[in-house]
Amino acid sequence: VVFAQGEIGGFGLADDPPDGLETYYMFTGVYNKESGSKFATVVHCTNIGSTAVNVKVEFFAGVGGLPATLTSDVDPSETKSFSTQAIASWPNLVSPATPLGVEIQHGSGWVRAVEGSEIICTTQIVALDGTGVPIDIAKLHLFDSNGDMIDVNPGPENAGDIFLPLILKGS
Repeated sequence: VVFAQGEIGGFGLADDPPDGLETYYMFTGVYNKESGSKFATVVHCTNIGSTAVNVKVEFFAGVGGLPATLTSDVDPSETKSFSTQAIASWPNLVSPATPLGVEIQHGSGWVRAVEGSEIICTTQIVALDGTGVPIDIAKLHLFDSNGDMIDVNPGPENAGDIFLPLILKGS
């Protein structure tokens, strides 16, 4: 099996990120359906650092192919959402300027940024009604740049790992 440069292959990453960029997260299960019962894949990224970060999210079709590359600056303490299609009433949403025009099943993707960036992300499949309003959401698992699933149930054997999401309620 031969994979094109920059595509995620069936056996893992086909190539390294371009110089200066780092792959922070990978995910699988990308689904995009733009007609009938609509579905979008959304990646939410928060910049927990002190300087703006340019975040690049790429979505791949099931057997390769790059139907969407989304890039945006994310300011400190800001969250931006990167989606395979527009979602009504969601602020800070980065989506393709025009519909992809392709259904993605069994797709994958990654989140990249400049090396040393401080970003946390989570990924979801969102079911949409006919007008693009979310009606249901399911979480997708994230994997680190080595292909190891990010553990959401930390134990002593996982000390030092990254765990998402963490939500603190102010008093």
